[in-house]
Amino acid sequence: MRTGLPAFIARRLLLALPVFVGVTLVTFVLMYVVPGDPVTVMVEEKMASTDPTAARLFREKWGLNDPLAVQYLKFLRNALRGDLGLSFRSEQPVLSTVLERFPATARLAAAALAVAVAIGIPLGVLAALRQNTALDAAAISLATFGVSIPNFWLGLLLIYVVAVELRWLPPSGYGPPYPYLIMPALTLGTGLAAVIARLTRSSMLEVIRQDYVRTARAKGLAERRVIVAHALRNAAIPIVTIIGVQISGLLSGAVITERVFSWPGVGRLLLDSIGARDLPVVQGCVLFIASVFIILNLVVDLSYAWLDPRIRYE
Repeated sequence: MRTGLPAFIARRLLLALPVFVGVTLVTFVLMYVVPGDPVTVMVEEKMASTDPTAARLFREKWGLNDPLAVQYLKFLRNALRGDLGLSFRSEQPVLSTVLERFPATARLAAAALAVAVAIGIPLGVLAALRQNTALDAAAISLATFGVSIPNFWLGLLLIYVVAVELRWLPPSGYGPPYPYLIMPALTLGTGLAAVIARLTRSSMLEVIRQDYVRTARAKGLAERRVIVAHALRNAAIPIVTIIGVQISGLLSGAVITERVFSWPGVGRLLLDSIGARDLPVVQGCVLFIASVFIILNLVVDLSYAWLDPRIRYE
């Protein structure tokens, strides 16, 4: 497991550089291609009018008169130094603005992941152990429903039923896990729970027919130990892989969920900044989410050797 591990990590980080450049380039180009002039938006917001002089000063102040290629290269140069620039709207450092919002997003993503794992893995294991029974059919139906329903629609449905009709929870807001985190976590975690349940079922069906599982049972081990220590652990690699990939999906899905529930995270900051054409903040949010995605995938790759000692990093 340890052979070549530092080289493996260094190689993965090196391969991440083109990803960073590609993500920032696509975001930069898209923000200038979509309709709407950021200068007009900002000047109207600050001065309640479209003053040409103010617009000219705004462009000069933020370097928006430079060619796009020059603006992009300046952004890359500063980003490599850890400087993501200043927000057009607040004139605060982008990096600190994103970091201020990240704990709320991380809290929501962690809760959604906990919901997904707590529902998905037991449901998938039960479906595999009771294959071709009513329980299996019910689990597959639930998983299909969960993966099919858009999270924004599920969020609105929960708000209507749980908050408006039953008055059990507040419809939106930010605060202690109970009552504010329950509906956003369910909304964001349901889709991932369905994916995990389906993958766990298929992986377990392959593993429970292996000779070593039959051997474990023949040795007289308790059924729970056979399932958890021998079957589930060997079925875990594809499950861990999909969880690692889908965590980034939780971050991107949080963009919609945070808007629905007025959750003050990075996703809501990103949406607000797109609407206001605050390019530095949009770039900062996208770059930050891409960094989290790359780091999580590296952690998932490193976890393979722990789950399966036969894997070596060379």
